[in-house]
Amino acid sequence: MKQDGSRLTTELLLLTVTVWEAVLVALVSPLSATGPLAGLGVAAWLGLDEAGRVGRIIMLYHALAVPFVAALVYLLLDLFPLSERKAGLVRSTVTAGYMLTSLGGIGFAYLGGGWIAHGLFLVGLSLVFYAGAVLAVGLAPWEEAGDGPTVERWALWLTVVYTLITAAIGGATASFFGNGFEAFLAEDVVRLEQTLGQKAIIAHLHAMLMLIDIVILIIVGRTFRLGGAPYRVAMWLTIVGGAVATFATWSVMVFEFAHKIINVGVFLLLIGGAVVAVQGMVR
Repeated sequence: MKQDGSRLTTELLLLTVTVWEAVLVALVSPLSATGPLAGLGVAAWLGLDEAGRVGRIIMLYHALAVPFVAALVYLLLDLFPLSERKAGLVRSTVTAGYMLTSLGGIGFAYLGGGWIAHGLFLVGLSLVFYAGAVLAVGLAPWEEAGDGPTVERWALWLTVVYTLITAAIGGATASFFGNGFEAFLAEDVVRLEQTLGQKAIIAHLHAMLMLIDIVILIIVGRTFRLGGAPYRVAMWLTIVGGAVATFATWSVMVFEFAHKIINVGVFLLLIGGAVVAVQGMVR
């Protein structure tokens, strides 16, 4: 009965975050100065000039990406049960976190919410980070019951830990925005000489996207109850490839040749993903 209640909670939370994302997209669409609804003139009425475009895109990205990460957390809690206390803490904290992040980010970037809205944005991100830390503690492989930790559990736990470190890199670097460090988009400087701060933000961006993909891969494998030798091989490839690619991505901040090492890690991840895909299709 408790399991049915947990499943219902997960479904309601996923429905909420889906509606939340849809509302955000519907809200922001008329605010674009270049999108299909630009003719409405809302952006001009709000005074959204070109000078603040990059900053608005960064805030919008986080306002949309963080709820998506929260949805992945809900799925993980459903597939990898934690203690009731830890699971409840993670759910409530990540939910409040993504809502504050979205409201604060959109309010600051588009609606003239000022620094109070920016403060709410930072509080939201902090809550999500805290939820991630609690999740990492709860998912620790040595806490797993039964015959001991599985390779899948190790792959997931390491990915969560890497994600927390990567988030910290982004947060620490972003704290210098407006204090000698200007906002930028990664695609605008990818072919240019980059500062240490720019390299750190690019490392944060690329590593986060990769780690989110790894979590999705593990969720797929767990959802379809994949197992056996092929799945264990895929998880080992995920562990090794994820470690190589993540550490190399962080190292790009200091060593230029680390870009080549990233390719090695990503290649292993692609093989692992292919194994999971093939195993799923032949079931």
